[in-house]
Amino acid sequence: MRSLPDCLLQAQLYPQWIEAIGVSNNHECRERVQRLLQRLPAPNLLLLRHFLCALWHIVQQSALNKMCAVNLGVCVGQSLLTSNPFGNPSPVPPSSQTCEEMSKLVPKLVAYLIDHCPDLFGDQTLRLLGAPAAQLIHHDDLHLS
Repeated sequence: MRSLPDCLLQAQLYPQWIEAIGVSNNHECRERVQRLLQRLPAPNLLLLRHFLCALWHIVQQSALNKMCAVNLGVCVGQSLLTSNPFGNPSPVPPSSQTCEEMSKLVPKLVAYLIDHCPDLFGDQTLRLLGAPAAQLIHHDDLHLS
């Protein structure tokens, strides 16, 4: 995703995303997030839906893989939302507030998108990459020879 000209959630929408995830009222937060999702270009939304589908399935196995939504948010947050488009670094270093937003609020936003993926995009989004495996492979079942 780093080869995209801009982050998936669009750098120009950064302030609105940060504001939306800071809303404490769950209904209002969801409404704001849905309005922002509608502002994304169609290719971004399509890729986002597929990416969130994969992340949602990873979270469903967090008891085995230790990757909860917040952990994934930390890992992929910078690829989904930054305050500057990729390849267009700001001439001014980010403020301490922006750094704090990037380290705390962006992962919180990504975790929200993962956790609410079925509500935001519909249950069919969870099947974009195929039907979930009927049976999990447990780490105890894996033996390296």
